[in-house]
Amino acid sequence: MLIYFSSKQIFEWCQFLNLSGKISSKLPFPLPSEEESPALQSSLEVQCQLPSKHIAKMQEVYMNVAPELQSLVIIYNRERETARSQRRLRKFPKFAEWIPGENDTQTRKKNLVLEPTGVSHRQYLLESKQHSRSYLYVSQEHPTKTASIVFLCPSSETAPQDVKFGVLQTLYSHSFSGRMYLWAIVKLFKNPHYDSSSGLWRSCNSFSDTLPVLLSSLSNPLTVAYDDCYVWFLDVYL
Repeated sequence: MLIYFSSKQIFEWCQFLNLSGKISSKLPFPLPSEEESPALQSSLEVQCQLPSKHIAKMQEVYMNVAPELQSLVIIYNRERETARSQRRLRKFPKFAEWIPGENDTQTRKKNLVLEPTGVSHRQYLLESKQHSRSYLYVSQEHPTKTASIVFLCPSSETAPQDVKFGVLQTLYSHSFSGRMYLWAIVKLFKNPHYDSSSGLWRSCNSFSDTLPVLLSSLSNPLTVAYDDCYVWFLDVYL
């Protein structure tokens, strides 16, 4: 279960605990600021080239979310199973090199080529239908604003050691099969883990790798705090 709090709620809660004496020692990080974010600035959009390692990962994601591609995968798996039964599986091509037998299916596959370019955004304002709220996602490419920190929304099968937090390195929109998808390149923090003494998640204040993720698979921007070695995630409980 995920529980979100606004930075103002966290600020007031921390102040209450300090004033009431319920905290016997200082928190290992400074209290979050109560200041509001600056007014929205116009977002510069620039065409960008996508790294090949990210394109491969995007293809995997599209196989699960794009209906047109899903139907082709079903046909591909059916032909692959036929090849298996006929003992010619070793020569059967990978999906990227596969040429369907029927002309209309060939045309559909050609229309689903993943283009290696997108349009980058310095920031993106997401309007949420839930509680009529909006969330501003900011990338590291923004010249004046601090990049958003998020976590990858876990599924019910996600183990604690697989929880991932990161900072938005790049935001970009990508067209696939006539639809526009919003992506983020997330720089993943090292060694995220649950700190039982504070009841908060934290990670090393350094990065391990980057990962392309659909914006819809990310949390709202998080409130964080830093100490000498760690970044603390104040408004998420898993």
